[in-house]
Amino acid sequence: MKNFIFQQDRDPKHCAKIVESWFLENKIKTLDWVAQSPDLNPIEHIWNIMKEKMKNHNPSNKYELWDNLQEEWYTISPKVCEKLVGSMTSRVKAVIEQRGGSTKY
Repeated sequence: MKNFIFQQDRDPKHCAKIVESWFLENKIKTLDWVAQSPDLNPIEHIWNIMKEKMKNHNPSNKYELWDNLQEEWYTISPKVCEKLVGSMTSRVKAVIEQRGGSTKY
């Protein structure tokens, strides 16, 4: 397995002892993150994209919802994901410059 550092925000449910124990037991390093800092995880932007896309749907049951989600998920191009991940250096730099405060991201 490649070395990696898991990024998460400091939401209380992510910091529960059971979660921290799981990371330790599975030898997963986590990125130190300031509480109440801006959420820079690229997936949050993908969720926003999905939220916008789902406004065009009105599923009547969980099966339709699942189908709609999958349909929209696959319309997000890899280039969008690459752009978000590629912007991480700038994002983190902006947070450091703002000492954890708000940024344009």
